[in-house]
Amino acid sequence: FLVATNMGEVMMGKIKSGYSDVYRLIVLSYLNNKDFAQAIRYAKEAIALGMGYREIFLLYAARASYELGHYQASIKLIKEALAIDPRYAEAYELLSQNLDATQQSPMAEQMKTRAKLLKEQNGMKYPGPNEVNLRIL
Repeated sequence: FLVATNMGEVMMGKIKSGYSDVYRLIVLSYLNNKDFAQAIRYAKEAIALGMGYREIFLLYAARASYELGHYQASIKLIKEALAIDPRYAEAYELLSQNLDATQQSPMAEQMKTRAKLLKEQNGMKYPGPNEVNLRIL
């Protein structure tokens, strides 16, 4: 019984991971197609369902909010992502763009510098819409 329970937990973990990957592809597809409202919808749905990668989905929703000109909403989502992972270079990059858009250039430069240093130290943590080549087989 113990082996079956552990195997069931492993399988559920794999299924959840698979669903999370599907949600990532859906959100990235909407971002690439500039359907930002749908990107936000599915990113938030993935978060609500506990799909994992919460900080990634937060950043995807933040990117879409930024593209829609909803800078304060984007900043709020970025801060949530950074609370999960304070070394998330891509979040600092997007924060920098939001701060530039809201006329906060000195702080934007600080965030841009922080993002650059983190990328040099750690590389990119998660591919975003510009780093993923989506192909449907």
